[in-house]
Amino acid sequence: MDTIKLMIGTSCFVGIAISIADMMKPSEKFNKQIRMIFSLTFILSVLTPIVTNGINFSISEEIISANGVQYSEMNTTVDNQLKLITEKNIEDSLRLKLVELGIKCNKINVSINIDENSGISINKIEINSDDNEKSKKIISTLLSVEEDVIIALENEND
Repeated sequence: MDTIKLMIGTSCFVGIAISIADMMKPSEKFNKQIRMIFSLTFILSVLTPIVTNGINFSISEEIISANGVQYSEMNTTVDNQLKLITEKNIEDSLRLKLVELGIKCNKINVSINIDENSGISINKIEINSDDNEKSKKIISTLLSVEEDVIIALENEND
């Protein structure tokens, strides 16, 4: 880290010095040669701390393992939230479609899996509506799932 600080400080100082020297040059006659000398001076001043001290970019194992655990926890949380949001969106879409078709829907629960390629598979759909059988057929057609995945719940009033 000290090497990087030294490189930055040196490059700032040399950059300012070169700019001042560039403004004070007498004529444009040797402009290309002077720019070449300034560029080489700048490069050498930046590389000198690296050559003398070397660069050490070591990262402690504690940081790596702590970040790995945090990443894993964050990844799990994001995956769970994605699953919940997707299930909720499917439920809302099915509810709206059934209402459009004149079927009162009391309850819909969707259970899905999302694979590593972001593919969605529907495991189970629980439905409680005025006409469960008609709802099962409509949902089966809409989502291209087998009717045995759709479970009709009994009306609570029955």
